[in-house]
Amino acid sequence: MKYIQILRNKGYSIRAEEEVLRSRLEALEKEFTRSSVFKGKFLEIYTQIRSLSDSIQYAEIPDSYSLVNEASLEAISEVLCLY
Repeated sequence: MKYIQILRNKGYSIRAEEEVLRSRLEALEKEFTRSSVFKGKFLEIYTQIRSLSDSIQYAEIPDSYSLVNEASLEAISEVLCLY
């Protein structure tokens, strides 16, 4: 009997909050799949990463690495939040 109940309810939300979350996630998915702006920004970031990757390959590798300071970290996070 339990197995039949599980199969019957499979795929349905348990609570109203889950139903709201499911609808929000589906709306985001539709926006991302239809949005040419999102695809354009994604391709722009991808191109920048590729160019940085290519330039790093040809640069000299230092003996030691320095950590990012707080100001640089904030600037990086602001840029990433824009996208």
